[in-house]
Amino acid sequence: MKSAPMVFLVVMLGLNLLNYIDRYILSSNLPAIGRELIEGRPAFTGWEDSLKGVLASAFMLSFMLSAPVFGWLSSRMSRTRLIAIGAATWSIACGLGGFSGQVEAFSRESALAWTAGQESGFLPGMLGGFGFLLLTRCLVGVGEGAYGPSAPAILSDLFEEKQRGWVIGCFYIAIPVGGALGYILGGHLGWPDSFFWVVPPGLLLAVWCWMLADPASENLRKKGSESISPKVNQVTGGLLADYWRLLKCRTYLLNVIAYTACTFVVGGIAVWLPTYVIEDRQAATSETGNQWIGGITVVGGLLATACGTWLAEWLTGKVRGAHMVVCGLGMLIGFPALIAVTYVPFPSAWWFVFLAIFGFFLCTGPSNTVLLNVCPARLRAPAMALCILLIHALGDTISPTIIGLISDRSAGGLGTAFKAISFLALLSGLVWLAAAPTLDGDVARAREEDHLAIG
Repeated sequence: MKSAPMVFLVVMLGLNLLNYIDRYILSSNLPAIGRELIEGRPAFTGWEDSLKGVLASAFMLSFMLSAPVFGWLSSRMSRTRLIAIGAATWSIACGLGGFSGQVEAFSRESALAWTAGQESGFLPGMLGGFGFLLLTRCLVGVGEGAYGPSAPAILSDLFEEKQRGWVIGCFYIAIPVGGALGYILGGHLGWPDSFFWVVPPGLLLAVWCWMLADPASENLRKKGSESISPKVNQVTGGLLADYWRLLKCRTYLLNVIAYTACTFVVGGIAVWLPTYVIEDRQAATSETGNQWIGGITVVGGLLATACGTWLAEWLTGKVRGAHMVVCGLGMLIGFPALIAVTYVPFPSAWWFVFLAIFGFFLCTGPSNTVLLNVCPARLRAPAMALCILLIHALGDTISPTIIGLISDRSAGGLGTAFKAISFLALLSGLVWLAAAPTLDGDVARAREEDHLAIG
């Protein structure tokens, strides 16, 4: 059925909120998950933090590998149906993950576990609750891979360029709000109940999305359109040709490089911050620690996302490459704040947690707006898909495990790991500033190609 643009914004925003809730309830419950599924297994001894990091990395790995495939499919079938299938998949998979404790208990009693020598081997350990939770997190990633490329592309189709900045900013408000709700719900409901509660709203939103018609205009489709001009058809190729063309856009490439470094830091910190505060620094209980992190994330993230979006739009026309300048500024704020968190005692350190979150989220709206604005309409979903692949392959897919490895192998634990990765925030800021000079020209070229495609 046909729906107004604001209806799509509400549905996509709701799905994005649930997307990040499902991600961060894992982070908020890592200590409890570790005690039930990892700690006490002889084969896992000395690798506890590394294996906790693997749970987060497995989700991101499946997410990044599936996103380009779904990005390619999105130009060939209904994007709303793809999103609906993905939302139902990740919601059910997240709920199934809550049964990992029962799977663990069964595996300990099974003949396979006993004949393996009281689970002394690594493989029998992987066949228990930890392995089951790992599998469900991979399925969550596949479901979100169907959603990630198409949702921003649909919104960019529905709203004009002058509206796109605030629309994308509203859409990505879901990151701090959903992340905060994930921390708070995970800390309050605990393990495994929090995993079950996300299933009903996910299925309801999936049904609603299924009922919406894909708003894409046929003349902007890559196949089956006779209204695309011959000049545009000359640059239309297959999947690899589209992705290669995107990488030749300097602003797009530098934006993705900076976004990757940012994602490495933010994704790793998001997974490990509750464990760092609760166990390494012993600054709070599980419930209060997650409440503090959730509250700071929602306030700092919302404020930063709104400020970043507004500041980038206000500076456009006044400062060259304004969106990239705002992104660079945010990372240069977050870099020293993250280092300070590892030195300043709590509760004073909460102020630096807030400042780091504010700096890192300042780039959310502007960087994603640039991803869409420097690409012609027909390449927006592939552009988001390729970005998802790259930022996660080299970013938060590997950072939780790397942080866990550093923690397991260093006397300073997670504090040392946080310091080790913090300099990528500085690198990210510098690369974003380097992308500013070419932004306006690349946006103009994408706009010109859209005019040719329509006319």
